Amino acid sequence: MTTTVYAVPEAQDVVVKRKPGGQPGNRNALKAGYWSMRNRATRSKVGKLKRSVRDVLRLANAALKARDAELSSASGGG
Repeated sequence: MTTTVYAVPEAQDVVVKRKPGGQPGNRNALKAGYWSMRNRATRSKVGKLKRSVRDVLRLANAALKARDAELSSASGGG
């Protein structure tokens, strides 16, 4: 009768299949790239600037329409 001894794998010998994309605990994506604090702040500033420019353009268009209406009424409605 022979006895078979099986080796139990140690923790470093176990291979864990990794999922695609960022791995749990990976903080590198937050230090560089699209979601970094600097890029998020820049996008926020750009968004605020775009909103203020849109507001100014709305006011300018309203002023131009008012001026055109005033000029057309002063010249005889036409």
